[in-house]
Amino acid sequence: MRNRVKTNDFLLLVVVLIWGSHFAVVKQALAQVDPMSFAVVRFFMVTVPLFVLVRWHEGTLRLDRRDWWPMLLLGGVAGVNQVFWMHGLARTTSGKSALLLAAAPAFVVMMRAATGERAGWRVVVSLILAMTGVALIVDLGGATVPGGSQLTGDLLTLGAAFTWALYAHMGPRLLQRCSPTKITAYVFAVITLVTAIPGLGLARDIAWAELPWPFWLQLAYSSLLAGGLSWVLWYRGVADLGPVKVMLYQYLVPVVALLSSLLWLREPFGWEEAMGAVLVLTGTLTARLSLRGHAAVRPRYGAEGES
Repeated sequence: MRNRVKTNDFLLLVVVLIWGSHFAVVKQALAQVDPMSFAVVRFFMVTVPLFVLVRWHEGTLRLDRRDWWPMLLLGGVAGVNQVFWMHGLARTTSGKSALLLAAAPAFVVMMRAATGERAGWRVVVSLILAMTGVALIVDLGGATVPGGSQLTGDLLTLGAAFTWALYAHMGPRLLQRCSPTKITAYVFAVITLVTAIPGLGLARDIAWAELPWPFWLQLAYSSLLAGGLSWVLWYRGVADLGPVKVMLYQYLVPVVALLSSLLWLREPFGWEEAMGAVLVLTGTLTARLSLRGHAAVRPRYGAEGES
């Protein structure tokens, strides 16, 4: 069991590196296409291979009748999350977007507390510390960017943080009956439908064949690595470690994102971002150590779902 926990910790750190650099990758891609056009193509590209993988690995795509509505609801929340995140990222910097998404673990703790679960005082203090770091990042000055004001982008990104936390809070029940790969495949199918509502009309107006080759590398990175692979690994971590522990890794993503935005995109990096990054990282490590005994989900979906 201990080796499995260590393996999941390592895989989650891989996800942190992928997701942290993903902000800069998508930020560059959004300079070429509309956010919803990018999103619908991204999720369509990875949804079909995921269903093929589920069919090959588990032998069936079947869902129990009782799982259809929870799966549709979970996918709907994830779809709204992507709409908020993509439009928010288009209106703010990639480093700030990642830092604001670090609010998600605090929302998870609040949601679980509302259902009767209590976190220790050290966890609460560490989350407040990290949230203080997030607060230093929000642009109350209303600086303008090509897509609007940065404050609008920041608020949309906070909406993405809340819906990401809701996604993490809702998922464990399905993990008792479905594998992480099957959940991700069906959730991505719903996200594709949600993003297709605004995205398909916009995508028709884009000359895809004329886009430069770096865009296609960015799309592949976003779809296959930051999309399919990382979401499956993330949900595997939820199954084995519990949603609160896994969401705490979210605090490490902005540190990687800030470094990549500074070194790669040359985005501005002031004392507020630096202080916020320090507080976020400190809060993460403190809360992670304080939650060693937090219960995992203990999935019961059977051997065919193990990976």
